[in-house]
Amino acid sequence: MDRKEYSIKKTLILPLGIDVFLLASLLVVSVLKRGEALETGLFTVLAIPAAYLFLESLFRRITITEDGIATARLFVKKNVSWESITHAGGLTIKNKAYLLLTTTSGLLIISNVYDHFSSIAKDIAAHLEPDRTEDEFRVMTGNPPSGNSSAGLAWAAAVVLSGIVLVNIYPIILQ
Repeated sequence: MDRKEYSIKKTLILPLGIDVFLLASLLVVSVLKRGEALETGLFTVLAIPAAYLFLESLFRRITITEDGIATARLFVKKNVSWESITHAGGLTIKNKAYLLLTTTSGLLIISNVYDHFSSIAKDIAAHLEPDRTEDEFRVMTGNPPSGNSSAGLAWAAAVVLSGIVLVNIYPIILQ
């Protein structure tokens, strides 16, 4: 049986992990130097969702088999059979691309933050009749937008957080 598994791009996971590490470092430094409650609270409020987003990105998977598509997230798994997909569409907004699969049980959205996004579209198209796919979906099998702007934003956040870490650690080093 042919089985293909796709995960979130490493170019997004790496900067997210660095962001979480830096936020956790800022939280630890804030607690150790007995910083203001507002500062500690702010780093906590930022670190918790960032950690969840990082873990969610680590565990996200799409598996395509002869039976259908299986999606896995941090606490959720879902299986969709090929017969239950009634319509396959595509949507492009600037540099973000989405595969929109309408099923008998709801909507399944796959974004281009997954590695080999066009391969995902090709694998899905190979299992669906052409009358269930629209033109925009078939465009996704070619050369869809890269979707790397999310990684760029995560790297920018890492640079800013690195600066904040240095500003917070510098007085501790001088003591």
